[in-house]
Amino acid sequence: MTTTHERQTLWTRGCWTFELVTPEYRTPYFRLIKDGTNSTLTNYPVLYDDGTVGYDHYGVPEGIQKRVRRTMVAHKRRTEITTVQVSIEYTDTFGGEANYSWVQRHDVTVPAATSDLSIVRLAKKLCGLSGVRCKREEYAGLIRLTPYNTCTTMFIEFN
Repeated sequence: MTTTHERQTLWTRGCWTFELVTPEYRTPYFRLIKDGTNSTLTNYPVLYDDGTVGYDHYGVPEGIQKRVRRTMVAHKRRTEITTVQVSIEYTDTFGGEANYSWVQRHDVTVPAATSDLSIVRLAKKLCGLSGVRCKREEYAGLIRLTPYNTCTTMFIEFN
């Protein structure tokens, strides 16, 4: 069984080449290669969550080490989850429960750092309820808003 590797050169400086190797069905890793030696000088595993890097830097100039760390941190930031999908349903009620005889649905993508308050304000704006007071109930991964003196309800679900 042969394994295919996808190699992406991230940068080259002098005789040093830094690349990201993505083997099929395995964890990607970084590699620093010194030209002319025809071999990998140092293997770099993926950056750990606490920001530390486990590698042997013997024989690697300090400037190259710093550039390697900066590249790995930037790569980690690019690959992190940065958005959240939010589903909004606004419908009528019958006896206090959702009836769904009519419904408005919206799917919105927001940054992961967005607060619940901002998402609620966005949902109310999309459904035409800006400035309307609502009763708020929170469940696991769901917010239910019920406007006062109306027979309607809104569900905000985080996917």
